[in-house]
Amino acid sequence: MEMYRVAVVGVGSFGRHHARHLAAHPAVSELTVVDADDARAYSIAHEHGAIATRTVGDVDAAIITVPTESHAAVAAPLLARGIHCFVEKPMAASTTEAEIMDRAARTSGATLQVGHIERFGAVFQALSKSVSDPRYIAARRLNEPRPIPPTVDVVFDLMIHDIDLVLSMVRAPVTGVDAFAFGPMPSENVQARLFFANGAIADLTASRQSPHTERTLVAHDNAAVTRADLAAGTLHRCTGSSVEDATPAKTHDNLRAELDDFFHAISVNRSPVVGGDAGLDALRLAERISASVTPSARLTA
Repeated sequence: MEMYRVAVVGVGSFGRHHARHLAAHPAVSELTVVDADDARAYSIAHEHGAIATRTVGDVDAAIITVPTESHAAVAAPLLARGIHCFVEKPMAASTTEAEIMDRAARTSGATLQVGHIERFGAVFQALSKSVSDPRYIAARRLNEPRPIPPTVDVVFDLMIHDIDLVLSMVRAPVTGVDAFAFGPMPSENVQARLFFANGAIADLTASRQSPHTERTLVAHDNAAVTRADLAAGTLHRCTGSSVEDATPAKTHDNLRAELDDFFHAISVNRSPVVGGDAGLDALRLAERISASVTPSARLTA
C-alpha cells in the first residue's frame, strides 16, 4: 500500500475519531493535526504521535472535519493545489460552494470524497445488493433531542444521509418533491416524498425530537420487501409468506471502510464510492426538499 502525508483539519467531536483512525492507518506515513484551538490540536496530536499546526502545509491528502459552513473555504484551495480531500457530509453549506470544490478537484485532478458514512455499512451494502430496481423505499432517521441543538437544518443534519442512500439505490432523476414539517417544533421534524423518473417513490422522515433512536430503510421491489435496521445491524427479507434473516455474517468499522476507499481511490486514480458528484447530488436534493417546506406546508400539533 502506498503511504501518504495526511492532515486532519478540525478535531472536534467527529474529527478526533478520524485522527484516531488515521494514526493507525497503514496508508498514513505522517499525520498532522490542524485546528484553530491550539490546546485541542496539541492534545490530539500528542495522543496519536502526530504534528500539531494551525495551517495545512506540505501534505498529500487532507481530511476536512471543520463545521459545514467552512468546508469550501478550507477544501477548495487545497483541492486547487492538487491535495486530495475527504470532506465530511454535507459536502458544503450550499450547492454553489460545493460546485466550486468539485470544479477545483476536476481541474487539478485531486481526489474528492464526501463522508456519507452510511454507504459503507455492511447492512446497507447487503440491502443494496439484494434489492433490484426498488419501486418504493421508506427511510426513517430519528434522534432524541440533544442538549445543545445543532445549528444546521434537520434535512442537512439527518435526512441527507438517507437522501444519499436512496439516490444510490434508485439511480434515476427526481421529478417531484413534496415535503412538510410537523410537531411542536417543525424545524426539528421533516418528512419528504420523492418521485423518480422511473416511477419509484421514496418517503424520508427525519426527526430530532423522538423518544428513541431509529435508523431504518424498507425497500420494496418486484421480488420482496427488505428491511434494514442500520442501528441494530440487521437485515430481513419477506418473499411471499416467508421471512428470511439476511443479516451479513461479517461487520466492519464504517469509518475505517470509507477511509480505506479514499486511500485506494488515490492510489489507483479512480473515483471514490462517494465522490464530489454524489455529494453534490445529495446536497442539491436536500436544498430542494428544504425549500419545499414552505410555511403553508408546516403542520403544528
